[in-house]
Amino acid sequence: MRVRRTVAPIIFACATILSSCPAIAQFSQQGPKLVGTGAVGNAVQGCSLSLATDGDTAIVGGWEDEGGVGAAWVWTRSGGVWTQQGPKLTGSGAVGSARQGFSVSVSADGDTAIIGGPGDTKSAGAAWVWTRSEGVWTQQGPKLVGIGADGSDQQGNSVSLSADGNTAIVGGETFLGNELGQVTETGVAFVWTRSGGVWSQQGDKLVGSGDVGYSVEGALHTK
Repeated sequence: MRVRRTVAPIIFACATILSSCPAIAQFSQQGPKLVGTGAVGNAVQGCSLSLATDGDTAIVGGWEDEGGVGAAWVWTRSGGVWTQQGPKLTGSGAVGSARQGFSVSVSADGDTAIIGGPGDTKSAGAAWVWTRSEGVWTQQGPKLVGIGADGSDQQGNSVSLSADGNTAIVGGETFLGNELGQVTETGVAFVWTRSGGVWSQQGDKLVGSGDVGYSVEGALHTK
């Protein structure tokens, strides 16, 4: 009998604790899957993506579009419905299989986007900046190629924009050899700033000290 009298209060206490816990958020898919129009071949849409702060603008990269030329698609949400905004974005000045869309990033307001293409010009890599005005996307200036690159830095392996869209960091990967024929992979990054609609590289390329093996500095991850 003593055991039975003890169990009841325990059950009541557990029930009270559970009922006082905040409800667990439930996520549900919003509309059908997003597949951008104008894709050529197996574009691999969704290999990279970025959202504006309010969640109403999304950019989706597809680096295999047109056999590796690559592209990105912008989507906007209104009333819970997602709609593609304009045609796919493919930057001018690309050389060869640039793999545009391998990385993407969008500013907080969704009006500036940067698209990385690490395969441009035989893996030298590059990045393209796009701006939106009244729903129309336009490439802003020529492609960004950092000064001081060694020709195979794969610039655009990773990209990131500041909230105001005026500072960009472009990460890359380069291969270093030594006299013994050993090859290591190391990361590099280039910082760009915008003033009056013009992008300028800020300082030399960044190569962190003590880097060993494969890393993409500025990409927010190390492997």
